[in-house]
Amino acid sequence: EYHLDFGRPVLIDKMVLYLRSDDTINAQGELHDTYWNHITVKFSDNSELTLSPVKTDAPQVFMLEEKIVTRLTLCNLVRDRSFPNRGFAALTQIEVYGKDKI
Repeated sequence: EYHLDFGRPVLIDKMVLYLRSDDTINAQGELHDTYWNHITVKFSDNSELTLSPVKTDAPQVFMLEEKIVTRLTLCNLVRDRSFPNRGFAALTQIEVYGKDKI
């Protein structure tokens, strides 16, 4: 799980994920990285959202229904199993866009 606490109520409407994507081939001829193809986002307002990222090093933008929250949690990170010998899936960066709730 990854927890992000904003420290105050914020109105959010967009999330951008950057996933690790190292396409180096190892000695066995296998790609180095995998990725998560299922991520659950739990918000402090008790709502949840399921994201379906793809394997890319490009930013992945997810538009959200506007909501007022103080924190969010990324959980239930399910690794792509189409290539079972790939081992590494990682979050490089997360961006959440919105504004202070005044």
